[in-house]
Amino acid sequence: MIEAHGDSRKVGNLESSPLQKKLILAMIVIFFLSGTISALEYHLSIPLGVSAKSDIMFKQLYGERNTFYGAGAAVFFSDSWGAYLDTHIMNTDGVSNFYKQTVTYGETSVGLGMVYRFKIWEPTPSSRLNIYLKGGVQFIRYSEEIFEKTSRNLFGFSIGGGVIFWTKQFGIGLELKKEMAEQKIDIRGTGTNESISFNSSKLSLNAAVRF
Repeated sequence: MIEAHGDSRKVGNLESSPLQKKLILAMIVIFFLSGTISALEYHLSIPLGVSAKSDIMFKQLYGERNTFYGAGAAVFFSDSWGAYLDTHIMNTDGVSNFYKQTVTYGETSVGLGMVYRFKIWEPTPSSRLNIYLKGGVQFIRYSEEIFEKTSRNLFGFSIGGGVIFWTKQFGIGLELKKEMAEQKIDIRGTGTNESISFNSSKLSLNAAVRF
């Protein structure tokens, strides 16, 4: 987003804080240790949806909304609580107002955290309607290319929730997720810095299977 606008700013060194590292490690441990518990319920899902970034510069380059797809997994170790891992992939392009050149953007977002679910309707013993809430850490890797390709990583957090209807082993649902991440940049010649927002709101249709 910076290069495409011909800005004189430079992205500073990005390092995850000690708190972020501890949270990520804790989520990974919880997700994989849950595989040692008996009587687990596993979910696999495929989301397809739209993402809306909050950054004005991004909207000017790539539009208000962009589509994404991905994959997800969850492990429930009780009727209510579980751990999730999901990945969203987004690719788009636009035209730089400054250089008058085509610019491409790619983003892979990986979320890891905890999920809480509860049943609101059960028409038959093999079908039910669930609502769930989720939250955790977010890892984002993005790349942008105009004259040359640049790639960077950053960490953030996410919250979300959704509704899913299950019939036997198959489910279909809607999910709303908010991802929050920022990246520090240095303004050349001033000795100051500012933050670029990578916050996004995502709405997706999810197809799922459980076993």
